[in-house]
Parts: sequence; structure tokens; C-alpha cells
Amino acid sequence: MEHNLPLDDGQRRDRRLARQPHYGPRKAAAVSDLVNHWMKSPQVRRIKKHSHLTVALEEVLPGNLMQRVAPQRWAGNTLTLAVASSAHLAEIRQFYQVPLLDAFMRHGLGIGQLRLVLQRKTH
Repeated sequence: MEHNLPLDDGQRRDRRLARQPHYGPRKAAAVSDLVNHWMKSPQVRRIKKHSHLTVALEEVLPGNLMQRVAPQRWAGNTLTLAVASSAHLAEIRQFYQVPLLDAFMRHGLGIGQLRLVLQRKTH
């Protein structure tokens, strides 16, 4: 069965290693190359981006609110935060929305709009 989909770097590496002779010494992929490739991946960039977001949230919101808030979606310059209760949502909207946007700007996140949605936890 032939697949015509483009291969990612990991698949190309696996195929290159599989083409080597199965007897005698084989060349292993250098760990430094694998780590460097992984550090440049979109997944790592996303993790780094979200760590800055968490720092900015913790900088502004008190601990009891941090437990009630979860980032739900980040698209373009709009961040959607899910809040556990309507009282906490109103508190964030009234007292913390502008300080949050300022903190996002200070951390260079490019978030200019904050959308708050109510999302109660279901058990």
C-alpha cells in the first residue's frame, strides 16, 4: 500500500534508519539532533507561549480566582477564559479585565481582547 502523504522529519528519520543494513554496526541518530529538532517544534512553541499566559494570569488574579479560571481558546488576539461561576465571571469582568489585558501586553502575548464564558464543571 503506497501513501502519497508528505512525511514529517520523524518519519524521514525512521525510514533512513530502516534503510541501513541490519547486520554489523548501524549509525544511531544523534541525541543532540533529536533534541534540537524537538525544541523547534510547534508543540514546544505552544508550551512556551502558554507558560507566559499562566504567568500573566497568576500575576493579576488572586489564588481563589485562579482555581476557577481556565484558558479555553486562544485565537489571534482573542483569549477565551472559562470561569466556573457567574459570580466569579462578574468579578473578573468588573475588577480584573483591564489589569489582565495590561499584563498580557507587558508579557508580549499579543492578546487585545478577553472573552469570558461561563463553564460550570459537571461531575
